Amino acid sequence: MILKKFNLERENKNILIATLLVFIFFLIIGILVPYTGDDWNNLIGHNGNLIVMLKNTIENYNTFEGRFFSRLAVFILNYYKPLWIVINALGMAFLYYFICKIAKVKKMFFLLLIIDSLLLIDKETFSQIYVWITGNVTYFIPFIFIIFIIYMYREIFEDSQFKKNYNIISIVIMSILSFIFSMFVENVSVGIITTYLLIIIYSYLKTKKLDYRLLFPLIFSILGLFFMLNSPGTSRRIDDMGDFSNLSLFSKLLITFPRQINYVFIKNSFLVFLLVFISNYIIKNNFKGLKKYLLILYMSIIPIITLLINEFHNLYAKYQNSLYFLLDYNRWYIVLYWVSFLIIFIYLIIKYHKNSQLKLLFFFLIALINNAAMLISPLAGGRTSFLSTIMLYICVIIILNDLDIKIFNNKKFIKFNLFVCILISLVFLSYYIFFNYLYNKRTDYINEQLKQQKKEIDVPILPEFYVWNANAWDSWHLITFKRYYHIPDDVDVNLIHKN
Repeated sequence: MILKKFNLERENKNILIATLLVFIFFLIIGILVPYTGDDWNNLIGHNGNLIVMLKNTIENYNTFEGRFFSRLAVFILNYYKPLWIVINALGMAFLYYFICKIAKVKKMFFLLLIIDSLLLIDKETFSQIYVWITGNVTYFIPFIFIIFIIYMYREIFEDSQFKKNYNIISIVIMSILSFIFSMFVENVSVGIITTYLLIIIYSYLKTKKLDYRLLFPLIFSILGLFFMLNSPGTSRRIDDMGDFSNLSLFSKLLITFPRQINYVFIKNSFLVFLLVFISNYIIKNNFKGLKKYLLILYMSIIPIITLLINEFHNLYAKYQNSLYFLLDYNRWYIVLYWVSFLIIFIYLIIKYHKNSQLKLLFFFLIALINNAAMLISPLAGGRTSFLSTIMLYICVIIILNDLDIKIFNNKKFIKFNLFVCILISLVFLSYYIFFNYLYNKRTDYINEQLKQQKKEIDVPILPEFYVWNANAWDSWHLITFKRYYHIPDDVDVNLIHKN
């Protein structure tokens, strides 16, 4: 009993230490990342005046989109960037802690693997969700609210009787928060509603009683989504996208389904690698003869080639003409392959992996419904797939933890994973330190030219490897870029490559 308690305390200590390191890492990244893209526009015109911010938010609600509370939060957290830095770091740390707890992770290997998973998410999502203030506030912060809801009701996954004590204050607070976060962005709002519905269903299955108190935050989240979708601004935006809006449901699916396959699977190399590993492990232990080898080949060849092309751009450049079709998600047979890959994977889990199936179903349904919601939206992109991607990562971590594979206990293998984790972290830190240096040099160069009252200003192009829209590529961003840097309207801006 004493030894068991000691091991439990050591495991909890390891999780807390790792969580603290995640917090520190993203705190440093947040300090290094400058304002980019839409951040420029969200910083100008209010000078930190909350009344002006609120007026701008109301105007945005009536003219552009119904994301009322995310727009207000974007104005506030862009202006008060230190507050955003802390909130983002806390959110990443909480997400890491949540995955550890929900997957019941105990081994050091998995503590490191979760960090790998968070860092090796696809480049577009990383740059739009983790380090771009506007994208982070709009998509990541309400996503963390979903994680918080699940964490609050995590007992639904336990074998013990589900007993949740409520009081009026907690119900009122959760209802208000549900309404607010449901007016951040459409796909996360659907995620909030889906989460409440699943918790109500799972609670009913355990207690054989309908928990009416959970209906209040559910109703308020539905109201939030309703007011967001039915805002004057959203109506105008839909009208502006009339070509897509006028399409039939089938035509919309033909356009958006391949796109979602690309964002969730083709671009997420590390997620695909883990799915391939799990599939082949299950096939190896449950199939024999020719069927085993054919299944392993089918579940491995295309994903591994796709992974290599994604991650090793020299390989892609050399064999671009012959290998490009594997990345072309508009080809029907590529989409068909990934659909069949997912179906086979689900079959293997249902048939041969009996542990944690209800828990896996919970997170998979959230991922699936989020993707389904985005199939009828013209706004689907890398950042809208973040919710689904993380939910699938959670499923993968749970499955791997349940499999209890011996190599995960190997000390040399753990040390190797530690080395990889440290290396990845150092690469990211080095990149953002260097990018911060270049950004400051560019700012000084712009200010120097402004002092000389030049009528044409050269603006060096910055590398955008893991930063979203650091350069003013289009006319709108050029206008906001000039206002942010106080460049007069009659002064021309030239984007140049400068060593």
